[in-house]
Amino acid sequence: MSNACAPNGTALYLTLDEAGGWLDAPHHQAWSCARRQLERQVASGGAHWWHRSDIGLCAVFDHTTDALRCAWRLPQLASAQPSDHWRLSLDTVASVPSTQGAQVAHLHALAQLGADRLPLAGHRLRDALLDPMDAQVEDLGLCHLKGQMAPERAYRLHPPSRHPGRRARANDLPRLVLLAPQAAYDSPEHRAFGPLLVDRVSHQLGRSSHVRVVHPLSSRSLAARSQAPLVAQRWLGADYVLSGSYRVVGQQGAGTLQLHLSLQSARDKTPVWAHSFQAQVGDVLSSDSELVHAMSTGVHHAVLHAQLDWTRQQPLRALSDYALLLNGVGLMHRSAPDDFGVARQALLGLLERHPNMGQAHAWLAKWHVLRVTRALTQEPEHEAASADAHATAAMEANDAAGLARAMQGFVRLHLRRDLPGALADLQACTQEHPNEPLAWLFRGVAEAFADQGETAMRASQQALALSPLDPLLYYFESLAASSALVQGDAGQARTWCEQSLRRHVMHLSTHRAYITALWMQGERVLAQHAARQLLRLAPGYTVAQFVRTGSSAHTRLGRCVQAALTDAGIPVGH
Repeated sequence: MSNACAPNGTALYLTLDEAGGWLDAPHHQAWSCARRQLERQVASGGAHWWHRSDIGLCAVFDHTTDALRCAWRLPQLASAQPSDHWRLSLDTVASVPSTQGAQVAHLHALAQLGADRLPLAGHRLRDALLDPMDAQVEDLGLCHLKGQMAPERAYRLHPPSRHPGRRARANDLPRLVLLAPQAAYDSPEHRAFGPLLVDRVSHQLGRSSHVRVVHPLSSRSLAARSQAPLVAQRWLGADYVLSGSYRVVGQQGAGTLQLHLSLQSARDKTPVWAHSFQAQVGDVLSSDSELVHAMSTGVHHAVLHAQLDWTRQQPLRALSDYALLLNGVGLMHRSAPDDFGVARQALLGLLERHPNMGQAHAWLAKWHVLRVTRALTQEPEHEAASADAHATAAMEANDAAGLARAMQGFVRLHLRRDLPGALADLQACTQEHPNEPLAWLFRGVAEAFADQGETAMRASQQALALSPLDPLLYYFESLAASSALVQGDAGQARTWCEQSLRRHVMHLSTHRAYITALWMQGERVLAQHAARQLLRLAPGYTVAQFVRTGSSAHTRLGRCVQAALTDAGIPVGH
């Protein structure tokens, strides 16, 4: 007998080997036991009877995972019974009453291919399975099924693997899994937006040397599953998982996409970043989408900040070379004095392992520059000598020639106050190493100090173009703002400052440039408000302190900054 056709789903068909003795007592007992177990599964919910007869039982499950779970459990539940002649098959079925008999016959023929308790699957179900997470799939090739003229592809399903391939390790690059945002409601014309956004963002993030992005094809099938972040950690080795939802408001092709994203740490299951975006549908599809760029930048920086916070809590000796470098570079650009000290320890620890590592020497040279410009030392000459020594060691190494030459120019500019020498170094560096973003960035600063606004702007823009996802993007934007000020483009300077401050509000140099940009625009009230914000971050800060420590203090740019700070209400000091 059979019941009415169930909705589309995954069918599990149970029968016995046709060569078995249907009437002998052991097989009859096994069949009765199997039938009872399958009836219990159906009674527990999530399945419907589709076909019941003396030689075959078929139930359709709403969820493929439930059908598979039942297939694995049936032999275990009746292990005391002679179930060697059980035969199982699974496949997706359609709710078309006129084809029900043919589909049942197909499942029966498929089941007879089996020679053990393992279920057989058809090609439609195979396409919906993730191997080895849902099942370990064995391809049987083209098989001749009883009653069918043409051969058909069939698969034997083994229980899923209990040992995922790669687990997250502390010393790797942070591993990011992007799950396609899910539509708040199903709309055929907008159904592809989630996968499209993930593909575009994955391509953008693939340019970063600081994050390892799992390919979207590995994560695409996980997005709609329950506990997807947990599954992504277990099976894809995720350190961080991005997920979200979206809806499209308005007419097809001209609506507004409303997107909500959340980034979660897979280590402790805590959210580390969340953001809402809104964009026109046309922007999503454009080759230079502002939404894709904003998503990529936001996710990239959130991952690096979270990773930096995590590595900050680990013993330095337990960190990999990459993690030490990340600590050294990242922490020196934070404002907390403790972080600044740990940055130096991390870079020195790296040099203990690799004494001739040019990158570590180059960043230590910058560390000593920042110690002077932040007024953290009473011995600027000692810091200058240390910076020179590390810059020279970086130049003598062979692993970071462009970075080393850029840092040498940086030291000359900020500590030796040798503007011509620094400018010559940095111009030569951009010619020899045209893809080194810091060389272009520092060249832009030097040309701004030399009052060469047009070339300074071009250099700054080149730096931003070379490293659009740089972990120090706020720093790039802050220094680029100085170039815009010299060029007389206060609007662009203001924009860069606002972007930079959103990424890192504690950077005093950006606040100074922001006050100057507002002052140049005639926004005196806003400049005064910005000055009060600077003083909240650095109580007691004075114009005189800028004159003593600012590398640009005695340039035309520096005099403009002094006037802006004074007019905005920063105390003159002495």
